[in-house]
Amino acid sequence: MPSDTGKRHGKTGYEKAGHEKAHGPMHGSSEAGLVQQMQDEVDRWASRFGLSSPSGWLAQAAGTVMDWKPAIDAFQRGNEFVIRADVPGMNRTDLSVEVGDDAVTIRGERKHESEEDRDGVFWSERSHGTFCRVVPIPPGAIGESAKATFTNGVLEVVMSAPSQEARRGRKIDISGGRDEKKTG
Repeated sequence: MPSDTGKRHGKTGYEKAGHEKAHGPMHGSSEAGLVQQMQDEVDRWASRFGLSSPSGWLAQAAGTVMDWKPAIDAFQRGNEFVIRADVPGMNRTDLSVEVGDDAVTIRGERKHESEEDRDGVFWSERSHGTFCRVVPIPPGAIGESAKATFTNGVLEVVMSAPSQEARRGRKIDISGGRDEKKTG
């Protein structure tokens, strides 16, 4: 790879995404350092032709697709236990829900494709990532009653569950015969 001994102005997409730049000619001796060095070199070549950083696009795509986990809300609504997952951009066919005795497992696959034609250069990217979220079911919830709906990017799983008041314990009297005294 050609070496660029001049000062580089600006940050790579990797650095703009919040990662610190490693120092030294190889950015360390790890595989990650070698990948960073290759990204830097691609960025230098792109900037020589007046193009934006391809590694910035890759870091953005990796951060939004590969490491993504949906936000989950779990709450009691009357006599129901509700789990709500925000999964924008997904279809119900991209998701699966499994209800066990003590937890609900939500799995999904998110796919991303983008194409861009800028100044005569065509970029095409495809990426995908999977996620798995496990939500514990509170004591007394009836998993067999669970139903799932999907509307406007929101998955909702609802099952019967006793209200919080019904789950609270209460003190009861002990009935029986006469009081017995222990004698030694």
